[in-house]
Amino acid sequence: MRDEHKAILRVLGHFFLEHDQAGKALVVLQALRAVYPADAGIARSLSYAYLQAGRYQDALDAARQADAEPDRGSIDLLQGKALWGLGRTDEARACLARYLASRSLE
Repeated sequence: MRDEHKAILRVLGHFFLEHDQAGKALVVLQALRAVYPADAGIARSLSYAYLQAGRYQDALDAARQADAEPDRGSIDLLQGKALWGLGRTDEARACLARYLASRSLE
């Protein structure tokens, strides 16, 4: 698959998310993840899609796979939301505090 195809499919996944079609987004993003398992950006997008679908453990797992992403703050936000959804509020608060601290430094 060429890089421009990867980019188009990733945008399509986000398009589905913006139009409340998390199931369709997951199909596209999971396919991309199968082709590009080491791509942290795809893992981050997949984590967001899992959050939208209410699949909090899957969202947390995908966010942890995206840990290599240069924007560490967005990973902390995704992990915090997933942990909150799982009822792990203390861990969620710690992630969200790191997210807020990273944003205040910008």
